[in-house]
Amino acid sequence: MAMISPMTAPAAKLGTLLVLLPFAITYLHLHYNAFVRNGMICFVGPHSEYSPPTTTLLAAVDEGLVSSTPRTNEDASLFGAYSTSRHDKQIFIHRYSPSSGDSSWGWPSVSQSATMLDKSISRQKNASNSRIYFDQNRWCIRKVNSSSLSSSPSTVASWCSAPVAFEKTKIPTRHSNSFWFDGVNHEYDDQGVWFDAFHTGYAGYPPSGIYQSEAAGLSPPLQVSCPSSAPRYPLVQNQNLQYVIDHPATCVIILVNVALAFHYWNRRVDPSSVSKQYARIVHEHEWWRGITGATAHFDLLHVGFNMVSMDNLGREIEGTLLNSIEFLMWNFALVVYTTIIMIAMVYARIRYLQRKIDACGNAEIRATYEMKQDKLRSTSSVGYSAVLFAWMVVSTMERKMPTCPIPFAKDVCFATYEVPGLSWLRFNWSPIVSLIFCQIIFPRVSFIGHLAGIICGFLLHWGLLPPLELSSVNVLIGGRNKQYVAVEGDDESQQSIKQRRKLRDLREVGRKQWTLLTIRNVMAFQFVISFYFYGWSSSMVLSQCVLLAYFVFAVCSTQFVWAYTLCGIDDDILDHEKVRSGMIWRGYFMSAVISIIVDSMSVASWVCLPLLVETFQDPSRRIGLLPVCIFTLVLRIGVNLMGLVVASKILHGTVQVGGGIFTALFSPILTSSRLIGDAMLTTTKMPLWTAFEGKGTRLGTRAESDQSERVWL
Repeated sequence: MAMISPMTAPAAKLGTLLVLLPFAITYLHLHYNAFVRNGMICFVGPHSEYSPPTTTLLAAVDEGLVSSTPRTNEDASLFGAYSTSRHDKQIFIHRYSPSSGDSSWGWPSVSQSATMLDKSISRQKNASNSRIYFDQNRWCIRKVNSSSLSSSPSTVASWCSAPVAFEKTKIPTRHSNSFWFDGVNHEYDDQGVWFDAFHTGYAGYPPSGIYQSEAAGLSPPLQVSCPSSAPRYPLVQNQNLQYVIDHPATCVIILVNVALAFHYWNRRVDPSSVSKQYARIVHEHEWWRGITGATAHFDLLHVGFNMVSMDNLGREIEGTLLNSIEFLMWNFALVVYTTIIMIAMVYARIRYLQRKIDACGNAEIRATYEMKQDKLRSTSSVGYSAVLFAWMVVSTMERKMPTCPIPFAKDVCFATYEVPGLSWLRFNWSPIVSLIFCQIIFPRVSFIGHLAGIICGFLLHWGLLPPLELSSVNVLIGGRNKQYVAVEGDDESQQSIKQRRKLRDLREVGRKQWTLLTIRNVMAFQFVISFYFYGWSSSMVLSQCVLLAYFVFAVCSTQFVWAYTLCGIDDDILDHEKVRSGMIWRGYFMSAVISIIVDSMSVASWVCLPLLVETFQDPSRRIGLLPVCIFTLVLRIGVNLMGLVVASKILHGTVQVGGGIFTALFSPILTSSRLIGDAMLTTTKMPLWTAFEGKGTRLGTRAESDQSERVWL
C-alpha cells in the first residue's frame, strides 16, 4: 500500500479553497454572461501568423493592387465582438470594436476581463455595419449597406470561411415568417426550420478559424473565433435560483453579512471588539476594524433592514450599471473608503474642538469640549449602512425620474441636476434628505458614518475615486508598517556548553533566515516579471507589490525576534516585538489569501474568454495563454502559497495567531497551512547538552529538555 504524505490532505484542501473554488465559480459566471445570458458571441481579429510571400507582395505593390502595408483600414474596422439575439441566429452584428485606448498591455485582471466583456455585449448601438452571415454554403464577413444589398457578393470586399456542411435543424421561430437580409428572402416553415432561396437547411453557427479575403489583391485573412456549439439557454423555473445566477455579487454580500451576524450572536461577541472606533483604529493601529465594523450587525432589525436595502440596490445596479465582478470589487473598496472618510471627519471634528479648548478660558466649557472629544474617540459604529448610502447615491443619480426619499411623502421628490457642459457632474438632494430622515427616526444611527457613505457615493459617480484596478480588494487591503530598532545584547563570555548551544541556535536561525530570504527573492523576481505578463497598471502587479512589502517588513520583524531571543533580551521587549511581528504577519496572511483568490479568478477569465482578451490585447505585446497560465499558477500563486505556509508557521510558533474574527474567517486556511508547514519546515530536534562535559553540570534537566524542540518562531 502506498504511503500518503502527511501534507497531501491539507494541500488539497488549501488548493481547493483558494484556487479551484474561485476558478470554478468565476468560470461559470463569465461563461453564463458571455454565451448564455447574452446570446451568441464571436470575436474577429487579425491573423497574426499570416505573412504573404515577399516577391508576390512586391509585385502586387508595383502593380498598384495593394499598398506596402497589407493591413488596411477596411478590414481593421471589422475587428471586435459580434453577437446575435436568440431569434436571429443567422446574423451576427458588429457590437463593439476596440479602440486604441482599449488596448491592454499584457493579460488583464479579472475585473478588467469583466469590463471587456461588458463593452462587448452591452452596447445598444452597433459599432459598424459589419455582419457575419451565411452565404450559400459558407459563412462570410462584410460590411452591409444600401448599396451592398443590391450588389453581388463578388463586388463587395468580404472574408469567407471554407464550405461547411449543414443539416436540416429546427430553431425558434420569429413572430413573422420571413425577413430580408442581403437581398435574400429568408423564411421559416410552420415547424421552425429556416429556408433561403439557395438551399434548404440550417447552417449551424460560424466556424472558428481563418476567413480568406474574396477581394482582389493581397488582403490578409481574418481570424474568427466562436463557440463550437450553440448555447443552451437556461430554463430555470425557480425564481430564487435565477436571482442567484443573475446577481451573484449581491448574494455573496448578503450571505457574508448574515453569516457574520449569526457568528457574533452564537459566540456572544462583544460589539466593541469588532466595531469601528477612532481611538482603536488611529492610536492602536487596529486598521482591520474598518472591515469588521462594516460587516458586523448585532440586532435582527439592523441586519434585516440593511440586507433588504442591499437586495433592492443590488437588483438595480448589478448587471445594469456594473457587472457582477465590478460590483463586488467596488463593495469591498467602499468598505475601506467609507472608513477612511469617516476617520478623517472625526479627526477634523476633534481638531476643531481642540482649537476651541485652546481659545477658551472657562474651565467648565473646556471640560465640556474635552468630553465631546473623548466621546468622538470612543464611539463605536457597526453595520453596512455606509456602503449602502454610497450605492443609494449612485442609484439616485442614474435614475431618469425624480426620487422620493420619504416613504409616506410621495410628493416630496427630487430630480437630478446636471452642471451645464459637465455631463458627469450631477447632484441630487434625495440621499441627504434620506440621511436626515433616518437620523430623526433612528437617533442612535451613525450620522458621520452615513455621511461618509454619501460622500463616497458622489465621488464614485463623479469618477473622483481611484480606478478599479487601484481600488481592487487585493491592492487596497493593506496595513500600516512600523519601524524597528535593534537592541544590542550582552556579549559576555559564556561557558562552553552554552556557547555550543548558542552556535547551534545560530545555525538554526541561519537556516530559517535562508528560507525566508529565498522566498523574498523569488517574490521580488516574479514581481519584476509580472510587468511583462500583466502590465504596470494591473491590480495583479500592484497587489504583488503590496505582498512583497508586507513580506519584507515581516521578515525584518521576525529577525529582530530571533535576535532578541538569542541575546536574552528582557521578556517585555521580546513580547512587544512578537506582537508587532504577529500584526504584520497577519496582515500579510490576509493579503496573500485575497491575492491568491483574485489571481485564480483572473486565470478563470483567461481560460473562459481567451478570444476576448486577445481581441483587446496590443498586437506588439501579445503573449500566449499557456505561458501566462504557467507563470501565474506555478510561479506567482505557488510562491504566494509558500509565503502563506511560512506566515502560518511563524504565527503559530510565536503564539500570535490571535482570535476573534481573524481566526473565525481564516480557520480552515490557517489549519491547512500549519499542517503543511509542520511537514515541510519543522526542524529536527537536537540535544542541547553533551555528556560528560563540564564539571558539576547536571544533565537532562526538565528545563533544558523542554527547550530541545526547535520550531519556527
